[in-house]
Amino acid sequence: MSDTARDMIVRLQTALRADPRNADALYRLGVLYGQDGKFEEAQHLMGEAAKLRPASPDIPFARGYALQRLGRSEEAVRCFDAVLALKPDFPEALLNRAAALFRLRRYAEASADYARLLALAPDYPFARGNRLRSEEHTSELQSHHDLVCRLLLE
Repeated sequence: MSDTARDMIVRLQTALRADPRNADALYRLGVLYGQDGKFEEAQHLMGEAAKLRPASPDIPFARGYALQRLGRSEEAVRCFDAVLALKPDFPEALLNRAAALFRLRRYAEASADYARLLALAPDYPFARGNRLRSEEHTSELQSHHDLVCRLLLE
């Protein structure tokens, strides 16, 4: 972490001691912690900031990213849902929601999010390939399900 970032953390912590409900300081400190790999602290601070600024899509987006890095995909999906409720055409939120859904093996939903993303931004990097991967998994699950059903009925 750079000296500038460390100085900023000290300033933000000082601001929060003076006003624990300072949403900007909570959010910015969360971002700095996230950049330093401290995702638990980051998601906590951003959760507090989101309570104070429920109309900001950037805060739940950043919290969702931190939750993904912690492997907490279900919570991340809820954050990205909140972002998309505020800003339905937020490409990065669609991308990250789709990735979290994929990790949860909710392939059809992930594919639908990638399709929405491609409708908004047809050249978005990796979106086409990720959508195909989601669709392949959906097909594999359906084929497996069909096979199991046939075997059970025999």
